[in-house]
Amino acid sequence: MESKTKKIRGSLAARFAAFILSALTLFSCAALLLCALVMSGADFYTSSFARIERHAYNTCLSRYAKNILNEIASLNDVEEIEDEFPNVCFEARNLSDNSLIMENLDDGPWAHSYTDTIHVYGCRFDDGQLVYDGESDTLIEVTVHERSRFEQFEALALCERFLEPLYNARYRIIIASAALGFLFVLFFSFLMASAGYRKGSENPAPSFLEKVPFDLLSALFAAAVVFQLLFLDEIVFRGAYSSIIGMNAALAVALVFAFAAFDVVCFLVYSMSFAVRCKCHILIKGCLLYIIPSFIWRKLKRVRYVIKSVILGIPHVFRCVVGVVVFFALDLVSWIITYDADFPILPIVMFISTLVFVVWTALMMRRIERGGREISNGNLGYRVDLSYMPTDFRRHAENLNRIGDGLSLAVEEKMKSERLKTELITNVSHDIKTPLTSIINYVDLLKKEKIENEKASEYIDVLDRQSARLKKLVVDLLDASRASTGNVNVNLEELDVGVLLTQAAGEYSERAEAASLELIMTNPPSPIYINADGRLIWRIIDNLMSNICKYAMPQTRVYISLEERGELAVMTFKNISRYRLNVSEEYLTERFVRGDASRSTEGSGLGLSIASDLARIQGGELSLLVDGDLFKATLAFPAIKRV
Repeated sequence: MESKTKKIRGSLAARFAAFILSALTLFSCAALLLCALVMSGADFYTSSFARIERHAYNTCLSRYAKNILNEIASLNDVEEIEDEFPNVCFEARNLSDNSLIMENLDDGPWAHSYTDTIHVYGCRFDDGQLVYDGESDTLIEVTVHERSRFEQFEALALCERFLEPLYNARYRIIIASAALGFLFVLFFSFLMASAGYRKGSENPAPSFLEKVPFDLLSALFAAAVVFQLLFLDEIVFRGAYSSIIGMNAALAVALVFAFAAFDVVCFLVYSMSFAVRCKCHILIKGCLLYIIPSFIWRKLKRVRYVIKSVILGIPHVFRCVVGVVVFFALDLVSWIITYDADFPILPIVMFISTLVFVVWTALMMRRIERGGREISNGNLGYRVDLSYMPTDFRRHAENLNRIGDGLSLAVEEKMKSERLKTELITNVSHDIKTPLTSIINYVDLLKKEKIENEKASEYIDVLDRQSARLKKLVVDLLDASRASTGNVNVNLEELDVGVLLTQAAGEYSERAEAASLELIMTNPPSPIYINADGRLIWRIIDNLMSNICKYAMPQTRVYISLEERGELAVMTFKNISRYRLNVSEEYLTERFVRGDASRSTEGSGLGLSIASDLARIQGGELSLLVDGDLFKATLAFPAIKRV
């Protein structure tokens, strides 16, 4: 169904038939409506036929009467008047004395008659002749009678032929005009819907007529209509040239119908062009009122672009120098022009303009300065307002905005990477923990069995040792993930730091001796207290001491000290590294970084990273110092002042 509709819409024959039918129905409907309006004005719908007929004949005969009176006033004789109006007979009387002036009455009978009068000033009748004396006033009456012989297109002949049929068909004319109007709406709707479509095309396309600007096309059609109205008014209705060109009623009617048909065709063509322009979205853009200003605006933009390019091609310093020179030259000229003036308006205008320019420039610089300050303070989402900025300032402000965008993107990418890394560690740790627990349990069961094969026992010991190491690694991974995201329960309480360090030294004394290390502990005479979670701070100290036992050089001393620096309780751990330290302090606090670059020793490389994160979430700070082979870890917490 849809394809058939598209086929009919794109058919040239269907559009041509719709055009012809639309023209015919519109022309017929307009003619019938005009006829109905004329009949309504003549009281066809409210009066009887006899009254309408009498009024029509009186109207026709009144024109003859007025023309005959004018001929009499022009001193024409009866033969001339009879030759001029052969279809009527008349008699003219002087109402002053009821004397007969002239007549050409026949035997009759007459169907219709009409009487009219004219007042002739400054004239009198003398022996049947109208004589001008400048004083007398004469009242002339003429009675016109209808004869039976009329030309085919004269008014009385038309009344006799068409008046009664028109009266009888007055209601049918209204019904016919309504039906024709409905048909016109149908044909016209199809014509508008199919306008612009071609056979085999899905979208409408403009034709050669749409290349003409729409407002110019509208002006041409309007001018044609106005010309027709003026022509018809002067030639047809007023009959100004009828005596020259010999125009009769038939020719006048044919001319009116020809003009009406031309107007109908122009209206349909204009409507189709309007529909095509609307469908192709070129109605406004296809007008001279749009094309000409757009062309001028494009040229002005081009000139502006050329001028701007030339100005921007000049170095900025040279531009400033030229601007200052031009300003002083203009200022000097303004002073010269207004030297003798009582009120030097030009210098004042120059001064105010300069002041406004300086203030405006200062405001633009302040915007840029504020943007740089906000971005440097970490407000990466801040944007410098670029409105009303000159080119050089705008360029600098755009660079600042791009810096902020780049930093924001880098921070976002880093945070995303850290988040993904943390999620990966957490998920992998959880996934490993379940099978690892089963492995450890089965190794324990194997150790309880009596296995006579010594090699098998050795294998079980290796499995036990490596599974324990793997379990510790998984625990460290989970702890590192929780610590880095702050997902750790912190229960702050008042702790004596000296007691914690003493306990740690006691716990690791045996491991230190096994590693050939000498622990040297230094505590202040008075206790120092901090607010911390005992479990977490013990984990920090445990990681630091464990690293010392693993990576400190044998036969060296390890110094552990506690002191109060201002408002901080500072714990210091110093040792000599067994391995060469050629990395930065920040690198050592990253995950999976170990002091043993060859990674031949046990450890996950997460101890310092976990310790740093745990210190941070408790309000403390862990800092590292590497000086040659000297490794120094400083753990600082706010101290509690006791009175």
